[in-house]
Amino acid sequence: MTLERTPLSILLVDDDKTIVEIFEYGLSEQGYEVHTAYDVAEALRVANAIKIDCLLSDIQLPDRDGITLNSMIREMYPEVISILMTGYPGISSAIKGLRQNIHDYLIKPFSVEQVIASIERALNSNQLKKANHAHLEKISQLEQEVADLRQQLEDQKKNGPTTGVVTLKKTVTHAHAHKIYLEQQGRLKQ
Repeated sequence: MTLERTPLSILLVDDDKTIVEIFEYGLSEQGYEVHTAYDVAEALRVANAIKIDCLLSDIQLPDRDGITLNSMIREMYPEVISILMTGYPGISSAIKGLRQNIHDYLIKPFSVEQVIASIERALNSNQLKKANHAHLEKISQLEQEVADLRQQLEDQKKNGPTTGVVTLKKTVTHAHAHKIYLEQQGRLKQ
């Protein structure tokens, strides 16, 4: 039995209608839920109406740039996958994008397959980050437990072993009583 995941919701933003149509079709054919916009204002209206998992945006848009749009979308959806695309690559826009948590920076022309590969890399990266965060929380919990046990050990050293012995005797007594009970009930073979 295969588990099917919910289609990823992609907001595709570019002022070039041909690019929007080609990638909307190509990504939809691959099972993605694609929403389109031609400028930042329209993109924000879409993002307010539906949850966005991935932002695929041109850097140069008529009313603002894609990096600014990324910041605005991230305020709404902090875990959004952001991929910027451009026909005018420049080191300054790439650096600016990296500072804004852009997952990838694609230079036009590129294929639908390249976009999908970029999305999959970002998804894998996000899953690894979540797993790492969960492991770090567990390590922190375990460190606290070790610290508590060390404190208990120190307390026992200061107060003498009687507390531990009494606890151990109670545990042994309870275990012995449980054994006798089971024997009486005929559940435990001697």
